[in-house]
This record gives sequence, structure tokens and C-alpha cells, in this order.
Amino acid sequence: MTLFTPQQESVRITAFYAISLREFSMAPHHHEACEIMLVTKGHCQVLVGETEVELHPNEFVFLDQNIRHQLTIKETEPCNLLNLEFLPTPNLASDSLSIRRATEVSESFQQLCRQPEKYPLVAKDSRSLSSSLKALIHLLTTYPPQAGWDEETAYTGELLFNRMLLELCHCLNSDEKPQGSQHLNAALKYIREHLTGNLRVQQIAEAIGINKSYLHLLFSKQL
Repeated sequence: MTLFTPQQESVRITAFYAISLREFSMAPHHHEACEIMLVTKGHCQVLVGETEVELHPNEFVFLDQNIRHQLTIKETEPCNLLNLEFLPTPNLASDSLSIRRATEVSESFQQLCRQPEKYPLVAKDSRSLSSSLKALIHLLTTYPPQAGWDEETAYTGELLFNRMLLELCHCLNSDEKPQGSQHLNAALKYIREHLTGNLRVQQIAEAIGINKSYLHLLFSKQL
């Protein structure tokens, strides 16, 4: 299954947190829930399948259902994360939130439904995904769903989730991709693989296909 099918009418939130970690290593795993991990400060590494990606502030990874992944945060590189896990469901239940209207009116959602294999795994918060996630997680923390929601709180949760969903789809369809981070990830990987050698900036830049000045800029801006 996938979130991006026209048949999805609702979701059930299964986990959420806003957290600051100085060191963390998660065993590789997968689960039925979709997951968003967004970095607000610092950076972390996420192994998705066989691909390692490095997330910097305002970048996120979206994991569809049953994708194997692993999160790592190094001791010297603390990271602040927003995390949300939710399970797409075909029918609305008492513990789920309707997304039917959003999927009907959102062109960005429909675009992902038409080309599900094209949506990027990693993207940049190009508008308001971070603030949407923060507002939703604040509500979930203040009024835990398992304690039972009254009608007003449930409606507020539905509005906040749908806003977050629209922001997510916008980011995944946006042309503003973290290309700089991809180059930086490649540079860091090259450095790790050649630590015993006599490394030069020019050598690293040539190995990943960019010029030396741009490599300096990426390191100064993101590290």
C-alpha cells in the first residue's frame, strides 16, 4: 500500500514526537505506518534501503509504508527532529482523521497519485511543513489521542493534519530540491572513504563533480 492512492480516505496517527538528541542509533527496521522525519537543527543520517542520506535543517525524509530505514545521530552532532507516523486507512473510523477532502482538491496530492514512483524520498521544506508539523505535534502532545478527543479537538486535529498533508505534497512536488545536500553527502562519503590519504579540497571537489569554491560554500553554510 501507499499513502498516495485516490482510495485513501483517512489516516490513523500511530506515533509522534519533537525531540533533541545528542546521540542515537536505531536498528534497521520497517513498519506499516508512513513516517516523516524533519530536521529543525543540526543534522542526522538516515539509511533508507541501501542508500544513506544526510538531513540538514529544513530538510526531511518521507517514508512510505514498509520501507526499511535506520536513523543515526552522532555524539558530536546533536539534532532536533520533528517526527510523525501515521497509517493510511481506506475507511473512516472513530480513531482516524479524514483526508478525503484534501485528496479531492489538492492538485499536488493528485500529481503524486499519478506518478507515485516519481516522488522524491528526500525534500526541502519549501513552504510551511515545519510549522504545520509543530502545530499538529503540539496538539497531539497536549491532548493525546488515546485519552479520547471531544468533537472540537478531533476536528482541530483533522484540520491540522490536512494542512500538514498539503504542505508535504507541495514539498515533494516542488522544484526546490536539496541538491546542495546531495553534493555535501557525496563529499562526506568521499572523505570517509579516503581518510588515510592526503586529502585536498580540489581533489574532493573533482571527485564529486563540482568546483572548489562551491564545495567551500556548502561546508560553510551547512556545517
